[in-house]
Amino acid sequence: MVVETNADASRPNHPVQHTHYGALLLISLLCIGVFIGGYLINQNNSFDAFVAAHDHSSEGGENVADAANERSIPLPPSNLPKRQSATLIDLARFFGGNPDVLVEVPVRARSGDTMLTVLQKAGVDRLEAHVALRAVTRVWDPRDMQPGLDVAVVYRNGATPAEPRHFVGVYFRPDYEQDVVLYRDAQDNFAAEVQARTLTRTIGYGFSVIQSSLFDAGTVAGIPVGVLIEMIQAFSYNVDFQRDLKPGDYFELMYEKFTEADGNMARTGRILYAGMNLNDKWQRIYYYAPPKSKSGEFYDASGQSIKRALLRTPIDGARMTSGFGMRTHPVLGYSSFHKGIDFGAPTGTPIRAAGSGQVEKIGVFGAYGNYIRLKHNKEFSTAYAHLSRYRSGLKVGTAVKQGDVIGYVGSTGRSTGPHLHYEILRFGNQINPGKVNLPTGQQLAGAELKSFKSMVSDFNEQVEIKRAAVQSAAKKTDDTQKQDN
Repeated sequence: MVVETNADASRPNHPVQHTHYGALLLISLLCIGVFIGGYLINQNNSFDAFVAAHDHSSEGGENVADAANERSIPLPPSNLPKRQSATLIDLARFFGGNPDVLVEVPVRARSGDTMLTVLQKAGVDRLEAHVALRAVTRVWDPRDMQPGLDVAVVYRNGATPAEPRHFVGVYFRPDYEQDVVLYRDAQDNFAAEVQARTLTRTIGYGFSVIQSSLFDAGTVAGIPVGVLIEMIQAFSYNVDFQRDLKPGDYFELMYEKFTEADGNMARTGRILYAGMNLNDKWQRIYYYAPPKSKSGEFYDASGQSIKRALLRTPIDGARMTSGFGMRTHPVLGYSSFHKGIDFGAPTGTPIRAAGSGQVEKIGVFGAYGNYIRLKHNKEFSTAYAHLSRYRSGLKVGTAVKQGDVIGYVGSTGRSTGPHLHYEILRFGNQINPGKVNLPTGQQLAGAELKSFKSMVSDFNEQVEIKRAAVQSAAKKTDDTQKQDN
């Protein structure tokens, strides 16, 4: 037996030899696994210890806070066009260095970015980025970050070219009202502060004569686009912008402006007054918030709310391409009854809910293509067809408010080009949107009406003064041009 065993063991493919090799391989793999695991644990422990140490020191109490309160934080810029801006020079002492050795790395947040990814895009070390973010979250919620936010990441260069640069802070403006600055304090710990920006409220005035379109007229007058859109939406209850506007009509409005210390406009506020003279007839609206109300709305001069159950035009700045009634169908080629109104507009133009209600139907609906129908009450519904897409999250039963975006213009279904087909249905039957008589909102009375009338009188006086100033300036310009000619 011994002889036979030795003889078998000498064979090249004996199973005993395979067993030894397998054991050695297994032991080697275990050793490698232990080494890698130990390395990762060590790295995680180092990271946790690093973060904990900075958290402990930065939360260390009053000395750090007192030192921070003694600093005067200059206002960061609203955009970052240069690698080293004038504001960075002002911030040099704040970031602890000579401006000549500071470098500003601008990063614009994109969709899906977080503050952590923004810092890492600017080259901030992973460990330091986490610690810096913890300091920022004490004064500002990173979840509020929006795409397009401009962030300046600041480094201090080394004393020699061979010495690596040192991350020293961040500054950005999350909104018009405040700036956020992250910096290293005297103990080299990260700290963050918010400084409120002082904006001055003034009243802006715009006046323009319509030649080709309302938007063109507003642009000539220098009226911000957002203000124009708000005015269009406010008048959409009573004005058909496709039929009622004619060349030579004009409009005026007063609106809030908030300016910075240097006089530059930071943002606009709400419209206070707007008037449109259409075919020599004035339509005027005034914004008013009753004393006991948390919000206001627009009223006409008599104190009647301009709000109606439905908007006549659920799309901003579009042209009507086909009205309600008989027409030659652009695709089929024969006469048929058109049961709605078509508004031509570029693909992707937002479509707004004509009234508050619930989604009754959404999806592909025959020749209508992508289609939405909203139910507003037992009597009225509205329908929107040929959409390119719907607003995210909409489904049957979803509640919407008047003016909410519900979808976007397209050319789906039986269509020759991008447009919105809009219908108003009464008890399920399409009716002419241009002729339907819709109920208005509340009527002010008593003390509220008295307060409103007083405000209207003040606004009208201001408008007269501003209108006279604009007309006087325009006359001087015309006289100068005539003299030159």
